[in-house]
Amino acid sequence: MTVRQWRRANVSASEHGCDDGASSQNRTETTDISVVLCTYNRAAILPGALTCLAAMKVADDLRWEIVVVDNNSDDLTHTVVKEFSSVSPVPVRYAFERKQGLSHARQLGVSLARGDIIAFTDDDVAVDVAWLNELWTAFTSTDAVCVGGPILPKWEAEPPDWLVEDLHGALALLELGEQVRVLDVPRLWGANMAFRASVFQRHGGFDSELGRTADKLYAGEETDLMRRILCAGGKLVYYPSARVTHFVPATRLRKGYFRRWRFHQGELKARSALIDRDRQFARVPLHMWRYVIFATYAWFFRRLSFNREAFLYELDLIEFAGYFLSRWQARSRGAR
Repeated sequence: MTVRQWRRANVSASEHGCDDGASSQNRTETTDISVVLCTYNRAAILPGALTCLAAMKVADDLRWEIVVVDNNSDDLTHTVVKEFSSVSPVPVRYAFERKQGLSHARQLGVSLARGDIIAFTDDDVAVDVAWLNELWTAFTSTDAVCVGGPILPKWEAEPPDWLVEDLHGALALLELGEQVRVLDVPRLWGANMAFRASVFQRHGGFDSELGRTADKLYAGEETDLMRRILCAGGKLVYYPSARVTHFVPATRLRKGYFRRWRFHQGELKARSALIDRDRQFARVPLHMWRYVIFATYAWFFRRLSFNREAFLYELDLIEFAGYFLSRWQARSRGAR
């Protein structure tokens, strides 16, 4: 089965409200790169992301398209995309995914994409003017199956002093230096990542149990896929010249956001946890209880000295609370 046959077998565009803004292009025509942008109720900022895509300086012989997946928005997202597609210099298609969740939206985008390379970005991201050219160069000059690059911040407000680099992952920020790097761990984020289309045939798609939803700050669907790629011997490459800028709103620069994020990460770990062979107490492995004791002392004494590391240990404890509560609720439902 070819990649294109696999896509057609996995999705029907009409079932997902696909509005093909590129009707003049044959549905089976080969495209070099498909840019998939998933969005949810961001009609106010979506035009900025689309405008940056259209403003890129792309090589004349590089064929590409934009696929916008609307993940069940109830705002003017469809109108924004329709107006943009009418003036866009590149083909733009719109699809509506009713199942809430970023993984569902990304998977629909994969199924509809015609490109040999499928690149992903977000509705709050401004891509660099050379982003697409650099991604294409990365794939054509290496044997990588997945490529990503820097995700730099555009702060709406001055970041607080407690926002240390260890917490930047929660904001989908990434910077690994100025050298091309082959990664041995899945450390590329969804705001700036691209895959060879054959990856999704060989390794499957994004796990719908992972990824952000309207009310949960879950994550990990992209790193889960990258982990499968690495286990199969595939190559992940960090390409520093393929950069984007990520808008960070002031609402994400509050401790409450990070507390909520880590609690949800604890829930997610509990849901996806394998049976642990370690001894357990109250359905939690003993090694986790030992760390909780250590983290409690570390948090307490750093809090007394006003050390900003206290917040990191607080977040560890909050993640444990999410894990414990989720495991305890599973017990009450009769789950393992």
